[in-house]
Amino acid sequence: INNELSFDAQLILFRYFLGEIGIQELKTLGKELNETDYEGLDEGGNTFFYSYIRQVCERKGCQISKDKLKEYDENILRHTKHIASKRGGIKWKYFQYVSLLFTEMYLDRYFADKIAFCADLNTWLDKLRTDTLGALNFSDYSVEQLHKLAYMCATGSGKTLIMHVNILQFMHYLKRAQRINSQIKINRIIVLSPNEGMSQQHLQELEL
Repeated sequence: INNELSFDAQLILFRYFLGEIGIQELKTLGKELNETDYEGLDEGGNTFFYSYIRQVCERKGCQISKDKLKEYDENILRHTKHIASKRGGIKWKYFQYVSLLFTEMYLDRYFADKIAFCADLNTWLDKLRTDTLGALNFSDYSVEQLHKLAYMCATGSGKTLIMHVNILQFMHYLKRAQRINSQIKINRIIVLSPNEGMSQQHLQELEL
């Protein structure tokens, strides 16, 4: 890892998905969306986050269609309602929403055609090598590496609830893929935690 590049600059997947919605840095969204007024729904029943990102795409160009963005937003709303029904409702901050949005984008691409997805990531990575004059020089992705994802969330950022939505997102795209390919055999999700106390906390949250 090149020490001259910031940690955020080396988060390849994160930068890739930012580029997919026409954004270069997360703080670009934060300048506009870090207000409680955006933590609700517009007249069409979609989030204000979606409405804003759609407008950004229209101005700057977007690699995904408006219909896809809307589909992802509706999925997030449905999963949020599922985990929030016994919690009195949940309102996401913009950075939480972006995390859920990028998960939608990743799982959709992965289960639809992971080989093409891997090729697109490597094309993007090659562009980064050129743009950084080789300072960022990670090896190409392999399809096998796409089986794993890592999330970085600050303490108190709601990562437990986000994880519960991630589980629902995974189940949604898995079931869709299984309807097309019955050979996909995944029948359980295991949550590992560092100690018994944390396991009990997750059990209590999952019961809700």
